[in-house]
Amino acid sequence: MSEQIEGRNAVLEAFRSGKCVDKLFILDGCQDGPVRTIAREARKKDTIINYVAKERLDQLSETGAHQGVIAQVAAYEYASVEDILAKAREKGEDPFIFILDNIEDPHNLGAIIRTANLAGAHGVIIPKRRAVGLTSTVAKTSAGALNYTPVAKVTNLGHTIDELKANLYDILDDVEKKAQISLDGKGPYTLKDKVIDGKLYVEQGIIAGCAGGGFENICAAADILRGTSIGADAFTLSVYPASTPIYMELARNGVLADLLATGAVVKTAFCGPCFGAGDTPANNAFSIRHTTRNFPNREGSKVQNGQISSVALMDARSIAATAANKGFLTSAEEFNGNYTHQKYFFDKTIYENRIFDSKGVADPSVEIQFGPNIKDWPKMPALADNLVLKVVSEIHDPVTTTDELIPSGETSSFRSNPLGLAEFTLSRKDPAYVGRAKEIQKAQKALEAGECPAEAVPELKPVMETIKKQFAGISNENIGIGSTIFAVKPGDGSAREQAASCQKVLGGWANIANEYATKRYRSNLINWGMLPFLIPQGDLPFENGDYLFFPEVRGAVADKADSITGYVVKEDGLKEFQVTLGELTDDEREIILKGCLINYNRG
Repeated sequence: MSEQIEGRNAVLEAFRSGKCVDKLFILDGCQDGPVRTIAREARKKDTIINYVAKERLDQLSETGAHQGVIAQVAAYEYASVEDILAKAREKGEDPFIFILDNIEDPHNLGAIIRTANLAGAHGVIIPKRRAVGLTSTVAKTSAGALNYTPVAKVTNLGHTIDELKANLYDILDDVEKKAQISLDGKGPYTLKDKVIDGKLYVEQGIIAGCAGGGFENICAAADILRGTSIGADAFTLSVYPASTPIYMELARNGVLADLLATGAVVKTAFCGPCFGAGDTPANNAFSIRHTTRNFPNREGSKVQNGQISSVALMDARSIAATAANKGFLTSAEEFNGNYTHQKYFFDKTIYENRIFDSKGVADPSVEIQFGPNIKDWPKMPALADNLVLKVVSEIHDPVTTTDELIPSGETSSFRSNPLGLAEFTLSRKDPAYVGRAKEIQKAQKALEAGECPAEAVPELKPVMETIKKQFAGISNENIGIGSTIFAVKPGDGSAREQAASCQKVLGGWANIANEYATKRYRSNLINWGMLPFLIPQGDLPFENGDYLFFPEVRGAVADKADSITGYVVKEDGLKEFQVTLGELTDDEREIILKGCLINYNRG
């Protein structure tokens, strides 16, 4: 279904045919008959109407023939709140619902719907205003979750929250039960003790990141908090402007002082809260955050160390409303004051005064200084003719995030140290991975040193003997030996190339997956010379600890083979299976053949 409809007749027909139009954009000042008819139909459907300048319409237009009207149509049908509650009743469960406000980025909404689906939520509720609708981008980013997780759109989110508060205790009880399953009894966990006089108490609020720390969000938060106090109890509020120029403008227009007067702490522009390196919640605390992303353990919970905290994503305005209510969860819809709508004035001098500009001409006399923790990348060999790979991790979670592949937070100091950072690979998902990968990597290092790999890794001896019974031409001169992992759908989340590079520096040659969560992660695998193998869903032909053999894999990549034959090495012989590589450009194939993008660029 089309996301956007342009032109008077097409838009009018969309309304009359019953299509769900999320937003209507009309040329400001246009009052002719057809446009008035469209506006009338929009009001009947309670569609949001935006009167905008021609420049804005031209910017939005995909056809260049908008005729003064553009309609944005939902890619999926909306459910009702009752539909969501009925779904919970059918399952015999207490309602588990995500309530979102001010989510204007379609990628963020899609990611949250996907998270809701994975968490077992019965549905998602969004407001009509200050929020993106169910666009095709939302549908795509949700990775199919929209087919299973109903989304309701309501006029008054605050009223909806009030309705659901009546079931607050039951909802929290259900969350606790599901958490205990996820935690596998590793520690006590409770949320019901945070209900005081029927209201949910929050210990921490964070407004931060590229999204939450935007100028408009912080100014709106200050409007809500102005003249109030966050209180002297456990609740704390920290605000991180998204950039130093935003910070400076907040100081100039008085918003900074307004926030500080409430007891809030305003900190420098910093990515920390988004990746767990700042304002981590206390043990058993409940934190509400408008940050760029929220993944398990990102904000500081370390279940393996007995620390468990709860984190929920929320819009900056509702966080401010909660802060104004001394930490009791409150929707921004309850704010009855006025927003000042401060204007942002960008001052570039802050960069001109601090950032060096070489005008594009390097000065060869200046020596680059490297700290002791900045290390070169290890040399990476080209793709061998044949590969022997040990499966060193097997992950069957529906989705594996880049945070799980290589965590952030405490690892940040190693980002310029490839081998040091690699020690944390899969540390929160499969702590044994690093040891297994490094053990089989000894064989590749032996090959590169002209030594026998089976002496470096004795368990390889029977593996190679089995392979040579069927492939007599295999020798130390035409093989590569390393590791691979299987994950159902790896690579969701942040654009973190280290999720791939850390595997590579530990001897990884490939990933095997049913599908890749993002094109970005797959591209990172390729750029580090790793084969992005695909295998059909179903029972795997191998398991963790098995050795796999891929004969003539280099030729298959070069010749653009549709399918690549692999073998599981068993005591009784080789068991054949098939993998594919998906579509690869000629440049991507060359990068894989040369071993990584570094080698490719060096020529």
